[in-house]
Amino acid sequence: MQQKLIQPMKAAAVKLFAPSDLALPYTEEESAAVAIPREKKKLEQALHDAGIPAVTVVIGNFTAFALQSPYVGIDIPQNRIVFTGNSKTQPVYLCSRKYVAAAYVSIFVHNSPSSLSGRTIGLNELHPTGMEIAAAMEERAGRPPQTAEESIENMRLQALEGNLAALVRKKMGDGTHGVGSDIWDVAGYPKATIRELIVDGKLDEEQSYIQPSEDTLHHLDKYFA
Repeated sequence: MQQKLIQPMKAAAVKLFAPSDLALPYTEEESAAVAIPREKKKLEQALHDAGIPAVTVVIGNFTAFALQSPYVGIDIPQNRIVFTGNSKTQPVYLCSRKYVAAAYVSIFVHNSPSSLSGRTIGLNELHPTGMEIAAAMEERAGRPPQTAEESIENMRLQALEGNLAALVRKKMGDGTHGVGSDIWDVAGYPKATIRELIVDGKLDEEQSYIQPSEDTLHHLDKYFA
């Protein structure tokens, strides 16, 4: 859809375009097999070829996706978590929608188009490890979560078949789940903590990224059968 904007933007001499990325930075190899990051890479190339200045903003994952659905191995309602590779000790980079909105305002108010062009800017509200997420789940439920293990290799193979969630889990496990080095911090913004989100219920106040269904309810059952 955004590709259709390229010619009108070129004709209008747009000074800066921020394509809808709002995810993780992916390598060329990672993007090749999975549709969503592949299309984003194509858009970046098309903007470059058309000479349209662009800035990319990456956020890791939305808290509402990573913590409110089981597709990356975290099932808070049923108090269970699947660790992939080294995800117990590796950070997972997360942002709430409110933080992303505040960051967009801050970035585009305080910077000129020319200073933003060509950059990939990372946002990071919080970056808990898998064990820190599990500890918050234990405090919320009053008992330790059930845990299981998954291999990085298995997730890599599933990602090669086009599975986006498997690609995210691979990156959580191999230490490449991040937002780059050009990080924009929103001055004065009270960032959420994993405890506030899971234990104090701030996560429950967010609009769900994926609505609960039979699939979400049973998605991780195979690990705990």
